Amino acid sequence: MDKETSELYELIYAGGDLDPQVLTSAASHPVEDIRIVVASHKDTSLTTLRVLAQDADAMVREAVAANENATPELLMLLKDDPCADTRYALALNTHCPIEVLRDLTKATESNICSAAARHPNCSQEMLSELGNSDNIEHRCGVADNPVCSKELLHLLSQDPELRVRLAVAANENCGDATIHDLSRDAAASVRQVAACHYKLAVSRKIMLAITDENEAVRRTALAHAKRITDSRLQGLNEDGIKLDMQIVYAGNPTSLGEAVLAEGLTSIYQQLLADKLQSAISETAPGPVQIAELQLSRRPHHLKM
Repeated sequence: MDKETSELYELIYAGGDLDPQVLTSAASHPVEDIRIVVASHKDTSLTTLRVLAQDADAMVREAVAANENATPELLMLLKDDPCADTRYALALNTHCPIEVLRDLTKATESNICSAAARHPNCSQEMLSELGNSDNIEHRCGVADNPVCSKELLHLLSQDPELRVRLAVAANENCGDATIHDLSRDAAASVRQVAACHYKLAVSRKIMLAITDENEAVRRTALAHAKRITDSRLQGLNEDGIKLDMQIVYAGNPTSLGEAVLAEGLTSIYQQLLADKLQSAISETAPGPVQIAELQLSRRPHHLKM
């Protein structure tokens, strides 16, 4: 690459504002690296991008497919591109239309199938179809899709393939019941991912941190339990978590309270203690009828009925 070409490359590659005419002229440059950076530039006109979409060099076409300024109509031109990298870039483009995505899910390349199924432009009908596919790449992509419904994620949480369940456990759309079930998955890696989920109940995080058989799961759950704010600690008693409940900790029988303290979860211990005291007060406090009878018994004798 001579000095003049190198300077032109650096100018375009810098990505700053450029006169579209400069880019149009550079689009026909004999050096492919120049055409690639033109195809990637934000100021390249749609007319020029359309020309570059038919370039003989696959890397130029790939750059067009990845350009976020490309319109759905322009991207349609690349859906049958012979280069797998171009079609993969197409599947990752946020403007990729559903018609193209549907074609891309039929690709023989696993990464293209999965990327297309993961795309947020997929319709719920399309996701449902792909989620029930025999193709694991389809199911993995759907499980990782940010617009996948809670119902479909729950179905996929029972998938026999580990990769699918891992993707479900990491999906923020996952429902409370689904993430709870995944926190009890037979695979430790799934439980570990579930322990990180913001929807997993605090009580379940605590139990994973204290009682899970896998050290990596316990460490992950413990790290998240330590970051739990006080406002989320309310009602642990109602979830069946109590200080004196008996568990196996570090291979020995002990109370949950002792284990929580041993792990340095002081705020959680304090909340459990507060819950215990509140429960004891509630059990001994007189009910409405008892209060009424007590008040009546304290009336002066001449006022009693």
